[in-house]
Amino acid sequence: TAMEDVHHFVKLNSTAFSQSPWTMFSILFLEIILIIAYCLLWPLLCVAVTRAGVMHRNFRIQICLATSYALLGQLALLIMIYYQLYDLPLDADALMFVCDLIKVTVLGYYCTLMGSFAVERYVATHYWRWYEKGSDSTLLVLLTAEFIMIMPNFIEAVLNLTEIVSIESNFVLLAILFSISFAAFLRIYHVNVGLSNFLSQGAQLGSYSVSRTFQVRENVVVMKV
Repeated sequence: TAMEDVHHFVKLNSTAFSQSPWTMFSILFLEIILIIAYCLLWPLLCVAVTRAGVMHRNFRIQICLATSYALLGQLALLIMIYYQLYDLPLDADALMFVCDLIKVTVLGYYCTLMGSFAVERYVATHYWRWYEKGSDSTLLVLLTAEFIMIMPNFIEAVLNLTEIVSIESNFVLLAILFSISFAAFLRIYHVNVGLSNFLSQGAQLGSYSVSRTFQVRENVVVMKV
């Protein structure tokens, strides 16, 4: 079956441990502690972000989603470590395939995360009258950005794990997507910095101008974060 020949992204097994047991167990123990710590801190992080009312609702949700995907990745890694620590068979196992799929998808998502922020901030910059109100319709921007980031990475992960696409091709694609996302993020950031400098040169009267100034400054602040 397709699952019998999938790539695996955690390679440690009992043989590797037998060659240098203390070193490997120390590394593994530290990794498990860090994973558990993140899982325990994740709800507190989401609560803190949710209550940060000064930031736009979409940005707060986006941060919570990003940390949630990371949580899924950490849980998947914990399961994979358990499998390989006890030298359990990895191939033809549905749970292991799902864990691999989550890990690869999350990796791709984080390579394109800046692109997702860039899309959201692009809309906030150019359609500020509508966006700064934070109406329910603005959630479509967030959903669209997340869909654009998640689905291609999910499809690429499936193709990679079933060996339709090689690991090398996957890493090349991720490098290209990261470069595009980074360039888009920098572009939107510099546009907002320029607008902020322009608006700060003189008083802009009218509620919409004040709202625009606030929105642009918010864009600069959240993109610095």
